[in-house]
Amino acid sequence: SPLPAWAEDQWVAFFESGGDAAVAEAELARKAAAAAGPPRYEVVHRACFVRAEPSVKAKPVGQQTRGTVFEASAVRDGWVKLSHNAPGFDAMSSSSPTGECWMLIDGSEVGLGELLRLRPPQLSAAALAAALAGRSDLVRFVAPVAYEVVVPSLVAHELPERESSPVGEHLESGAR
Repeated sequence: SPLPAWAEDQWVAFFESGGDAAVAEAELARKAAAAAGPPRYEVVHRACFVRAEPSVKAKPVGQQTRGTVFEASAVRDGWVKLSHNAPGFDAMSSSSPTGECWMLIDGSEVGLGELLRLRPPQLSAAALAAALAGRSDLVRFVAPVAYEVVVPSLVAHELPERESSPVGEHLESGAR
């Protein structure tokens, strides 16, 4: 099977941790989401009502248009609560009897389809690799690795320590 299309620093983090790719990626995603802060959503429908409560029967207090990206302070039962720094929040929340602003994620129940889409966290590969540093309890080595010898001669060892027992023959430059 083909190797994952990871950036170089992701491969380095994977092999240095001795990692299981599935576990490593899941943990990286979890830590990335935590490090990236609150979830961010994008409006993908032409326009969406913002409501005072998480209900299609609640009073509309404003709207957001396609392309608007905002942070959510909560997600509940298919609704997103806008954070205080969402575009237009002050005006909409002042119109809301609850002071809250909610948007429906999927409008299929009212014939509209997808309204909002969760945006992936914006975090560098280096920050993702750092999220797993030193967590050998989360990862294990599961895949063989191909290396090429680039020095005149090399001795392979049982462990990644010079004091460990040599295994096999001396490898010559160009060997894989």
